[in-house]
Amino acid sequence: MQNADTIFCVIFSAFMTLQNATWQRDEWTKARHMEVRISDVPMDSPMPTHFMRVTTSESEELDNLLTPIHSTYIRGYWSRMNWLPEFNPMDICTPVNEKGELLPGDEYASGELPMVSVRVDNLHTMPHLVSYCYSQNAGGLVEQLVGNLATDFHQYVCKPLTVEQRKMEWEISQKLAAEFDTELVRIHSWFIYDLAQNGNCVGMDDDRFWWALDTALRIVMDTLVAQERFGWNPPPRPEEDNETQ
Repeated sequence: MQNADTIFCVIFSAFMTLQNATWQRDEWTKARHMEVRISDVPMDSPMPTHFMRVTTSESEELDNLLTPIHSTYIRGYWSRMNWLPEFNPMDICTPVNEKGELLPGDEYASGELPMVSVRVDNLHTMPHLVSYCYSQNAGGLVEQLVGNLATDFHQYVCKPLTVEQRKMEWEISQKLAAEFDTELVRIHSWFIYDLAQNGNCVGMDDDRFWWALDTALRIVMDTLVAQERFGWNPPPRPEEDNETQ
């Protein structure tokens, strides 16, 4: 499997081509392909196969998320994405100088990627959902959702819940309760719920993903329990001195 950092560099390079896209879309039409040029990455890297346009039922026409994707990673986890259109692999182009000499250091990949439209429950959790398909790291997802206190959960992935794991979760919840305001914790619990809703929308077929969401949500809900039942709240912040000197 290719290095994940290299793949994300390819995605970023493809995404930047949006600023110089060659297609135009009127209000009554929809783009079917995106012309993409990728450089500054190794040419043997996996190149994107599609561009995905993500919308919601409540989003405005221009309120959407555009991102390049690799069909292998998406099809492997999203059971409702079997309808992806066929694509042609991107061409590797080697430019020449005025003397007709090849410039291998300036090679780039070029091609037209099919545009895929996806409608989900919300937009703000899609980066986490797409990122997981590439990293396939359930322990890392827990750390993304809970913070750097949750760095040792790799050993528990998809295993029966134990007293040892619950003890670790509860210790993290106590620390979060003493650090963050209750309202902020509530908002974050809804973020995890929204991520689960998007997982349902695309048919996320990976037990490790759902294990990570269960674990993260348990920690966040225990944080609320610690704050509301035991009164473990962060100390009040000092008021700023608004007096002018």
